[in-house]
Amino acid sequence: MNNVDNLMNIMIFACGAYTIYSAIVMMTKGEIKKWLLGDKTDIKKCRDVQGFINYIAIKTLILGIFVLLFSIIGFVNTFIISINKELLIGATIILFIFLVIFGFIYVRARKKYLD
Repeated sequence: MNNVDNLMNIMIFACGAYTIYSAIVMMTKGEIKKWLLGDKTDIKKCRDVQGFINYIAIKTLILGIFVLLFSIIGFVNTFIISINKELLIGATIILFIFLVIFGFIYVRARKKYLD
């Protein structure tokens, strides 16, 4: 693998770790990180912030764990053992499916609890 692949693995790892951190902050402190709300959302005008947290926190945690595992697969492929190309493509497709499903869940949660 080349340096671009290594950089991508590091960025994906960081995204997964920050997603997990955001989920833990939601569950423990009741705070929603800005990346989940967007710049234009005023938390004070939202209908049910705690309901949104209860609905989305565990799903965010699961997504973060999966993204982190995906990056670990990339690191293993780069530094330890070459993984079968079909397995890497399969993991990429599964990650994409997870992201799309999370997107639908997130939009539903926003409409129900925040907007």
